[in-house]
Amino acid sequence: MVVVEAASGGGKSHLVQSFQAHLEEHGNALSMYSLGRHQVAQHPLESLLPVIEALQGEEALRERVLAQVSEFHDILAASHLEMARLLGREEAEATSSLTPARVYHAWASVLQALGTPQRPALLVLDDAQWLDGQSLGVVQHWWKTIPLG
Repeated sequence: MVVVEAASGGGKSHLVQSFQAHLEEHGNALSMYSLGRHQVAQHPLESLLPVIEALQGEEALRERVLAQVSEFHDILAASHLEMARLLGREEAEATSSLTPARVYHAWASVLQALGTPQRPALLVLDDAQWLDGQSLGVVQHWWKTIPLG
C-alpha cells in the first residue's frame, strides 16, 4: 500500500493517474481507479465498485478470484447487489452473518486475491478522505492483515 499525501492542488491525482497509465501501457498489471465523492449520497462499498467491474470484465480473473474467496460468497453477495449478480444471484440476500468485521474480512480477501506475482493489481483510491465508511473499513482491515514480504 502506498499513500500519496500533499496539499490540495499538489498534483496527487495527476501523479497516480500518470503511474496508472504507465502501468497499463508498459506492464501487465490489473489497474482499477476509484474517485471518492464529496457531499454525494454514497452507497456502502461504493468505492470498491471498480473491483467488481474488473471482475465483470475479465472471465479468467473472475473465476480465479471467486474460487479463492468461495468461503465468503454469501457475505459478498449479501453486502453488495452487483457482487450478488456477479455470483449469479438475483439480489443481495440478508444473512445473519453480515457483521461489519465479516464484511471487511470478505472484501479484504477479494482485494488480496486480485493480484498475482505475474500480474500485480493496483487499486487507486483517489480522494480517499471521501470513502464511504464500509469501503474505509475494508481498506483498513486489508492493511492490517496483508502479508508482508
